[in-house]
Amino acid sequence: MSDTFFLKNAIGDRCKVCTGCGRCLREMKGLDIIKSSPLLSCLSLELKNYLYAVDIGTTTIAMVMYDKKGKPIADRTCLNPQYRFGRDVLSRIAAAEDKYKAKLMQKQCFDEIEKGFEYFDTFLPAGEKKRAIVCANTTMTLLALGKDVSSLGKAPFNVREKGPFRTVIGGTDTMFVQSLSAFIGGDIVAGIKATGMDQKEDISLLIDLGTNAEMVLGNRDRFVTTSASAGPAFESGAGVGKYGTDLVKNLAALLESGIMDETGLLSETYFDEGVMVGDTLMTQKLIRDLQLAKAAIRTGIDLLIKAYGIGYRDVSKVYLAGGFGYYLDEAATVRIGMLPEEFLGKCTAVGNTGLTGALVIAQGCEDEENCMPFSDNWNVELVEAANEDTFQEKYTNNLNF
Repeated sequence: MSDTFFLKNAIGDRCKVCTGCGRCLREMKGLDIIKSSPLLSCLSLELKNYLYAVDIGTTTIAMVMYDKKGKPIADRTCLNPQYRFGRDVLSRIAAAEDKYKAKLMQKQCFDEIEKGFEYFDTFLPAGEKKRAIVCANTTMTLLALGKDVSSLGKAPFNVREKGPFRTVIGGTDTMFVQSLSAFIGGDIVAGIKATGMDQKEDISLLIDLGTNAEMVLGNRDRFVTTSASAGPAFESGAGVGKYGTDLVKNLAALLESGIMDETGLLSETYFDEGVMVGDTLMTQKLIRDLQLAKAAIRTGIDLLIKAYGIGYRDVSKVYLAGGFGYYLDEAATVRIGMLPEEFLGKCTAVGNTGLTGALVIAQGCEDEENCMPFSDNWNVELVEAANEDTFQEKYTNNLNF
């Protein structure tokens, strides 16, 4: 067998600030926009004002300007300046214990959003009004607003303020979408609205694959939610500068070739030095990191299915949020055990559901004074994975490919 095992990866380029986080409304190839959210074409909207939608991700801040018909007019994506205080939410929660750093994180975030609003203002027709809706995970929401996040970094992970919150950024009236829990934020609430899960009888699953993989299973009658700590393995290639979708295909190829067994162990020939798959060196350590991440994601899915009292076949649709879903190979994802085989043919890439969901929320909240926390009417059960009796057993079983 040759020293290099090759796999052709026709994945395509990403935007220049992309780390694989999947926060962009539209994937970009160079400077040319090549993909848009499929949900936009399904929406029939009549808004009173132009909308500036913002999704504050842990890694990036994505923004888009919509006209009163819900048509994208302009967009802006930048790195989240809070990145320098840590790559994950726990690092930033720890940094926020220093009041100076907390204020700095708030200011830096608002400054970037304000730059985006100033840019959007150049496209605003004379005499037209605008408003803004921001969605983010719970930690990013509270950090952006300068609120206390200390309770989010330690058990029992309580949220003192869920929102919605109202403020003014750069002269623009702005609403932050409410959170459901410490781990299920306004971005997921917006995702539920974008996919229409809260209006449907069929049971669907929404998965936002990132450092923390947030998941929601259910329909208009009931939701169960959880999050899985996947770490950076699939979000940014475990620090190797590769994309998670590429690595999923690489793992599947190694399994098919027999170079890696179902326990994730490379054959003796490649154990010490690793093996090249396409342009990526798949080392034993990288494989183990990916193995832990995929086990966490699959275990989260398993726990939701169990909590809802259904089987995998009862899920009619699986929505994959973020750029990750655009390039995800369903067969490879099932082959490595991240998704059950019953999900084959049911997966739909829906792009940035936070930015799309902001449109739906805007239509339902045209009158600021009447815009109440609509999710208060939802029947939502939070599944704390680590507290489940079967968690460790399921997680251990899901480590194998």
